[in-house]
Formats: sequence, C-alpha cells, structure tokens
Amino acid sequence: MASTVGNWSTADALKNVTLWTKLFPQIDAVIAANDGMAIGAVQALKDAGRLEGCKVSGVDAVDAALKLIDAGEMSQTVKQDAGDLAAGTYTLAESCMKGNIPTENITVDFTSITKENIDKFRK
Repeated sequence: MASTVGNWSTADALKNVTLWTKLFPQIDAVIAANDGMAIGAVQALKDAGRLEGCKVSGVDAVDAALKLIDAGEMSQTVKQDAGDLAAGTYTLAESCMKGNIPTENITVDFTSITKENIDKFRK
C-alpha cells in the first residue's frame, strides 16, 4: 500500500500515479480525496495500459468523473450532500449554543455513484 499528497490536483495525481505504475507491479485500487485526483489517476493508469482491473474512486461527483464512470473507466465517486451537511452543521451549532455538547458523532450520509446507479446522476 502506498499513499502520497495529491494537492487536490489532477496534474499532481497524474504525476504520482505515473510514478507508481513504474514502482509497483500491481495496483488494485486508487482512492482519491477528490474527483480531480481520481481523474489524474485514471489517465496515468490508462497511459501505462494498467487501468483494466484497477478500481479508482473519487469524491465530488463532477461531470468528468460521471462520464468516466459511465464509460467504465472509473469505479466510483461519492456525492457529498451540501444541504444535509449544512443542516447537520446548523443543528450542531444550535445545540452547542444551548450548552448541549454532543457526546456521539454526528454523521451525514453520502451517496456512492457507480456504474449501477449512474443513470440517476447523469446530467
């Protein structure tokens, strides 16, 4: 297993994963913190002829990632729900202002977008 900083950059991810294709004989998956980095990883793997069989996941559900998922070149993106995040943040802030500090984690569900459900999200 390897990890590196991608600086939220497609170009940096392309550079880093290109290096990985030279260092590692097998890459099973790349998990990126945003779709831009996932897109760079897909390009690096394609350039090296190593995309097939490698799962690539990102976050943000940007149009370019949705197109790669639809084409079968990217495995997943995660759609963050801004409305639910805002509502959860508001509820947390309101609770804290009333002196009720939560003792449990507050979670917001995210939506996994894959080839199986891409039709719901295609623009």
